Amino acid sequence: LLKIGGAAILYRGQWTLEETTALTRALDQLGGTIEQIDPFTTPLSRSVRHSVVIRKLTATPTRFPRGIGIPQRRPLA
Repeated sequence: LLKIGGAAILYRGQWTLEETTALTRALDQLGGTIEQIDPFTTPLSRSVRHSVVIRKLTATPTRFPRGIGIPQRRPLA
């Protein structure tokens, strides 16, 4: 739910190259792009976390959002 030009920051634990590939495929269909992925270490537990910044570039096609059950049967990535 971003306007064109808007950004979302996702807080994630572990992040892999496969997740980047899958998210890129989905964002290509939804009109967005991954702007950056920043790993950081939490101060108390010293755990590695990631901030994934997504930028909305174009309008979402009218076929989205999809109906109930369709995302599980046919994921975007």
